[in-house]
Amino acid sequence: EQPAEAAGAASPSPDREQQGDGAVAQYRAALELVRDRELERALPALESFVREHPEHPYADNALYWRGEVLYAQRRYRAALEAFEQLLGAYPEGNKAADALLKMALCHKRMGRLRQARALFERVRREHPDSVAARVASREDNS
Repeated sequence: EQPAEAAGAASPSPDREQQGDGAVAQYRAALELVRDRELERALPALESFVREHPEHPYADNALYWRGEVLYAQRRYRAALEAFEQLLGAYPEGNKAADALLKMALCHKRMGRLRQARALFERVRREHPDSVAARVASREDNS
């Protein structure tokens, strides 16, 4: 399976850009590896970014894309852990709805349908107007 389209993932706002060109460049380089489907190289690049810049405004996005890479590699248990880490660290972050959806999809792929359904419902309840909620409804009925 392919990671979600990374094209719109790094549309930085001006306040995010203030964090320093080096960190932003490092994030963009890692995301470019995701876009190019160089997943074996993208994973350590994303992990390095999070380790070196845990307070950066892009840290939550880097954790999200780490989970996406693991999901694309069909490493669902590791992906689930990555998305859980993201939600634990950034529960109000811009990737929270997507992380919940991916957690549900990880459970679904691992045959844990009860857990998947509970998370699909949580996405719809906590983020009712999100794209993730619409996808959750579709996936929950398939």
